[in-house]
Parts: sequence; C-alpha cells; structure tokens
Amino acid sequence: LVIPDVHQNFERAEEIVVAHGADCASVVFLGDYLDCYERPGLEALRATLVWLRASLRDPRRTHLLCNHDLAYLFCSPDTYC
Repeated sequence: LVIPDVHQNFERAEEIVVAHGADCASVVFLGDYLDCYERPGLEALRATLVWLRASLRDPRRTHLLCNHDLAYLFCSPDTYC
C-alpha cells in the first residue's frame, strides 16, 4: 500500500491502512507529513508528530521524505515550501 502526501491528515491515512490492512504486508508513506493549511495550529501539528513517531516505529511501514519534509530538516531558501 502506498500513501502519498499526508499533510497532517493522518486520520485519513490510518483509515486507508485499516481498510486495506488484510490485503497488504507493508505500507509506504511518500512523505509531506506536515503543512496542512486546513488544520492550522500547534495542537494539529503536535497530533501529527505524535502519530508520525508511532508510525515510524512500526516495522511494516516505510516513511520517505518529500519536499515539505526537507524544508523542516534542511531549512534554506532552496527547500522552502
């Protein structure tokens, strides 16, 4: 199962995982975990990061980085989103 562009909508991502859980051995997230303009505020950001931390610990899941993630890891004009 491949899930792109979470953008803080991790609840929906989890719904998709649960719906297809019996059919897939692994899940690949393509990144862009943060920066959702429909869910501003620190609480939404914190909830997403708590989910991401738990998800990263699941050996059946692979997490890749994308442009929005790079902006947080390597803050520069070249990575700004």
